[in-house]
Amino acid sequence: MKPWKLLIVLVGVIGVHGCGPTTCQVNGKVNFEDGSPLTFGRVTFAPKAGSKGFWAPLTNDGTFAVDPAMEAQAGDYTVTLVGAEEPAFFETDPTTGVNKLLEPPKPLIDAKYASGTSSGLNATIKPGKNELSFKVDKLP
Repeated sequence: MKPWKLLIVLVGVIGVHGCGPTTCQVNGKVNFEDGSPLTFGRVTFAPKAGSKGFWAPLTNDGTFAVDPAMEAQAGDYTVTLVGAEEPAFFETDPTTGVNKLLEPPKPLIDAKYASGTSSGLNATIKPGKNELSFKVDKLP
C-alpha cells in the first residue's frame, strides 16, 4: 500500500474512534429498605433525551457494573428494576425451536419498578466514574 493511502486510512480510523462521546463508568448497589441486597435481577437506564440506554445484571451482593462495551453516556436517565428469587427457566420445543416459559420466577419487588412511568427512580450520569445506590420495597 502506498504511504499516502495508508495515511488516509489512519486518519479515517482516528476520526471515527477519536472524536466520539466520552463513555462513563456506572456502578452501584440495589438494597431493600431493611438494608439487605436485591440479589438477582437487572437494572436498566432509559435516556430521558438524546443518548442510548444501557443495563447491568445484579450480583449476589446487590451490586451492578455496566459493561464498558455498552458505552454509557452522560445524561439524565429513568431507572427501572426487575428482581426475582431466581432466573426464569425455559424449555425449547424440539420441533419449532420456540422457547416456552416453564414457570415464572417469584418476584421480590413490586412490578412498579419495572416501568419507567412508575418506578420513581432516576439517575444523572456524569463523565467519569458514577457510584449509584437505589432502595426498593420488598414484596411481603
